[in-house]
Amino acid sequence: MVVITHKEHELANRTSVSFVDTLPYERVAVDAASVGLHLQQRLAIAEGKALKMPFHVRTYDAACRFVAGNLAIAIVPKESTSLLVNALGLTTIALSDDWARRRLVLCVRDYAELNAPARHLLDALAARPLGHGDPLL
Repeated sequence: MVVITHKEHELANRTSVSFVDTLPYERVAVDAASVGLHLQQRLAIAEGKALKMPFHVRTYDAACRFVAGNLAIAIVPKESTSLLVNALGLTTIALSDDWARRRLVLCVRDYAELNAPARHLLDALAARPLGHGDPLL
């Protein structure tokens, strides 16, 4: 997970930031039913604070556009916004909290039984060819 900001936001010059350091700022809430947002709300409550969420959107694309307007920050999965962040000239700041480091796992029942397009997709996502019984970690 990363924090995205407008290039002129006061956090923009930081290379990393803790979740607690983001609490004073208004943020764009992406998908009110998401696990990530619920986790952020619980973490804020544990700090005795409430999230400042004047904007609620359904997509990461919309969140990036709010940030591009310098209306708020957003905490999003890095992988979901990298192209748009670059296109809009936004700043990406790593979250330093342990919970923000995500491990993505691909699982299949039997690699050998996948059809060719599925194997190619899985190989591309894993960034290397896989073999039978190979762990997908």
